Amino acid sequence: MGEEPLLSIVVPMYNLGAWEQDSLGSLAAQTSRTGWEAVVVDDGSWDGTGSSVDAWVRREGRFRVVHQPNRGVNPARYRGLRLARGVWAWCVDGDDVLHPQALAVVAEAARRFPGVELWIVGERVGDATGGKVAFAPFTEMPAMEQVPARQVATLAIPFVVFRRAMGLDLRPDNFMVGEDLFFAQRLLVSARGVGRIHAPLYGYQMRETSVTHTPSVRRLSQSIAFHRCFIPFLNAHRDRLNVVGLNQRIAAFYFRLPQEILGYQGEPRRRLMDEWFAVARELASIRGNWRLTALSVLVAFFRGAFGARLALSSNTLCGTSENTGVDTGVKFAFDRCLDAHLVWGAAA
Repeated sequence: MGEEPLLSIVVPMYNLGAWEQDSLGSLAAQTSRTGWEAVVVDDGSWDGTGSSVDAWVRREGRFRVVHQPNRGVNPARYRGLRLARGVWAWCVDGDDVLHPQALAVVAEAARRFPGVELWIVGERVGDATGGKVAFAPFTEMPAMEQVPARQVATLAIPFVVFRRAMGLDLRPDNFMVGEDLFFAQRLLVSARGVGRIHAPLYGYQMRETSVTHTPSVRRLSQSIAFHRCFIPFLNAHRDRLNVVGLNQRIAAFYFRLPQEILGYQGEPRRRLMDEWFAVARELASIRGNWRLTALSVLVAFFRGAFGARLALSSNTLCGTSENTGVDTGVKFAFDRCLDAHLVWGAAA
């Protein structure tokens, strides 16, 4: 098999159209020509993605590919980790890109800080219309340092480079949404040393047809199911993780979620609201966070509005005498809570 590479880039792919050209092209363009490999897992693509990856593998000696039936992004990611040979692993989404000097910077960070087992890298985000990420070259090696794990508030798996052995023991979860955040936090708990590279090495491209940006009842339900598992995990590791920062992220998500749910009617709306209530109550019971305290007010209001199915008087909500239905009333209440959320957030 040859010499063990320092770094393995694991890339799960599913029906990416032409987007995989960006991702694999950014790997082929790395200034570091040795010490790494790319392991692509084609997760049952049927749109030609698999054939396109095969062509890349024939051209690039550092690329490998395995094709499998569709199982979801997390099982695909774990399979890539098992097939990889590198000491370090970087799980890159198939529609995103790396800075041309990214692998050289990571290799230098590993050399300078041998006690670090997990590196957090900076990211650059493309615009919401599908714009591509562009990078400026580094004229000097970016700043890097070792940091306490509790300083890390939020991170997703593409923004993390970690010792591959840590990821091999983690049981794969197959959530449609949030699986990368969960995986990253589990790695953070396991890492004996955490470091941060203060430079945008990762390019997050906003693909409109991705699961994250495609609204659906299933995606919303999966988001709620993810948080139901994630919240107990946070509380179990509050001595190690930045629980306050992560709870703020989750609370902000739960402020936004009812707006999406109100876009549905009938049984899907009722089921989603029931699921939302159950998890939001758990969040609202956590003390010491103004966002969660505000969320408890929102939970109480929505429980009454949807549970009783009564018409609401808007003068209760915004000082007028006009009567309105449940939908309008809930929207008014949501807007008032969101206004308070934003004001409190600016003051916090």
